[in-house]
Amino acid sequence: MSLIVCFSCGAVLASLSINRTISEFSRLIELHQIEDLRKHLVIRIQAVQSDLYTVRTPLAHTLDSIVTNVSELDSASRGCLGCHHIPEVSDRINGLQRHIEVYQNALSYYITAASNAKHVEELKNEAASIGNKLIISTEEMSMDASNRLKTITKNALLKVNRAKTILFITVMLNGDAQR
Repeated sequence: MSLIVCFSCGAVLASLSINRTISEFSRLIELHQIEDLRKHLVIRIQAVQSDLYTVRTPLAHTLDSIVTNVSELDSASRGCLGCHHIPEVSDRINGLQRHIEVYQNALSYYITAASNAKHVEELKNEAASIGNKLIISTEEMSMDASNRLKTITKNALLKVNRAKTILFITVMLNGDAQR
């Protein structure tokens, strides 16, 4: 009877540990999704910044390229607002969305400005500055996610090893008891 109780306790402890570990792996997947969002945003911001710096030069793309990339930025950030993130991550995503709206407005003013060259240059520099701030914000988000990924991965691996140890000890005790 004690053998069954011992084995049952070991199995229950291992199962609980495995369930907690699965939850942590789910969190890892969520953090990877945040990193994917960050990469997408950075690529779009860099494309806009590149187009912005070359407007009215021989290397210029059409202004439609800026509009398309800014629309993609907006769609990506809004698409993630519906995700179920911890409040800290949701706040960061909301902050990014507000920065993207300011960025859109600055770019809109720039694109529609047909006034003097000095004013157009000021608007371009303002939009570029906002874009750079957006890139910095996404990098900070990535660093935070990376640090959390490392911690969660380390803890998950420790728990998996602990569960393996519990199961090993339980099996060994079971084998000794049967002899």
